[in-house]
Amino acid sequence: MFGGDYEELKQRWLALCFHLEDVPVLKAFCQRRHREHALQRSIPRSKDGLVVLPCLRVSNAGPGALANPIASLLAAGAQGVWLIGGHIELAAAFNIVRQAHPSAWVGLRV
Repeated sequence: MFGGDYEELKQRWLALCFHLEDVPVLKAFCQRRHREHALQRSIPRSKDGLVVLPCLRVSNAGPGALANPIASLLAAGAQGVWLIGGHIELAAAFNIVRQAHPSAWVGLRV
């Protein structure tokens, strides 16, 4: 009579009433939560529940220059480190840190 399909009109009415275009996409939210949970599980925790992960910038001095600072941080109680820098420097630094400290948690921030 009005030239429309009932289901189509119903969906339009629901969208107008409940602002369905503003509802966040649940799948993307769940995927983000899953990644956050996986990251939290991957970080070792101390007996008191504290997590210490210092950030170190990989500089022009080369990734080999990180060996002493990382050893000192791990000896002082850090569970791992975040490495910050460019792609090429990070790849070399990650390999050096992983070989020197296989049980330490190593995060990369590009």
